[in-house]
Order: sequence, then structure tokens, then C-alpha cells
Amino acid sequence: MCNELGAYYQIEGTRGSGVAKALIGNSSKDDVLVRDDYRGYASLEVKHQSCWSHLLRKARDYVSFEDPVKGMAELETELKEIFRDLNEFIESDPTDQIRQIEYNKYICRLDSIIKRKYKKDSYADKIRNRIATQHENLLTAVLIKGVPLTNNLAERDLRPIVINRKLSGGSRSQLGAEITAVNKSIVQTLNKRGIELIKGLEMLINGQSLTEITIMNAEST
Repeated sequence: MCNELGAYYQIEGTRGSGVAKALIGNSSKDDVLVRDDYRGYASLEVKHQSCWSHLLRKARDYVSFEDPVKGMAELETELKEIFRDLNEFIESDPTDQIRQIEYNKYICRLDSIIKRKYKKDSYADKIRNRIATQHENLLTAVLIKGVPLTNNLAERDLRPIVINRKLSGGSRSQLGAEITAVNKSIVQTLNKRGIELIKGLEMLINGQSLTEITIMNAEST
């Protein structure tokens, strides 16, 4: 789990929904979870923003398969155009009123895709079903300022610990996994806040809070 100011890693032996619920199950219903398609998130009572990168990547993969079903290439192009338009709209920093108007327009664009008849179980039909499942969750960023259209931030923050796992072969004990998660959470959070690692660790060990360290670091720079 991460945002611009911090990262929290937790290593578990299961991908069950209970893990996600334990992590953020007590969040406010107004909080926004920018997420991939992991089903464990679906039951969380927060606002959801489904990742467009995952949707577009899957559509691109389907187009690259041999003998793609007619309509898949056109659908992928259409989705890329919608994503481009969404990006341009969000970057324009619109008012809340304009956001609601555009949200309704984009809902109609998605609905037009959902209503189409593609050959059952074809690649285009799989994408259509995916959009139908995600639906308004693909457009939360249109309504709420500061919400990204993708979970690329999480993907980038996950990469270092994945590389570490590949190099080390993984943790050999539960304690080792827990220590790795804690250490990486601290290191990545300090890095995100522009705090020099050794200095930040010394201050944390001496009992200063992360908030205090962040303020002191900002004042010194």
C-alpha cells in the first residue's frame, strides 16, 4: 500500500481477501483505493479507482494474439482514445461541476461498449465483460481531484522488493518476511519524503516521529 508520502509492505502466505481487509478495512468510505483487479479488494467499503494500465495492457495482449476476433483491434484503439481523453480532462483541473458533467459523458461511453454484442468468449467479449465489472470504478478519478487513473505508483514501489526477492530467493522464515516488510516500509517512506536514510533511521531510533522528522527535514532544506 502506498501514496506519495509513504509505503507499507506486508508479506503474507495467502492472497485471501482477509489480508486486504485487515490492512484497510477500517478506512473511511470517502477514501479512494487505486487498485488492480485483485478480487480481494472488491468487498472493501471505500471508493475504488480501477487501473487503466491493466485494462489497456490486457487489450493490447489480446490484439497481439494470432487471428484476433474481429472488433478487438478497434476496441483497443477506442479504449486508448478514451484513456487519452481522460488524461487530458483530469490535467485541465476542472471544477466539480464540470467533473460531474464529464463523468456522465464517460459513463455513457463505457455503457455503449458494454451494450455491444461480441462473439461469446471472444477476446473483445472478455474486455467488454471486464469493463462491465469495473464500470464506474474506472471513472472515480474524473470526480475526485488528485486520484490517478492507474496504480503505476504502487507498481513502481513494488518493483524494488520484488527484485530483492528474486536475488535473495525469498525469506526463509516468517520472522524474516516480517523484518523485510518493516525495513522496506521504513526505507521507502524515508526516500519518498526526501529524508537521508542514515539520518532518518537515527532520528527514528531516538524516538522522534516520522511527522517530526519530515517537518525538520523540510525546514532544513
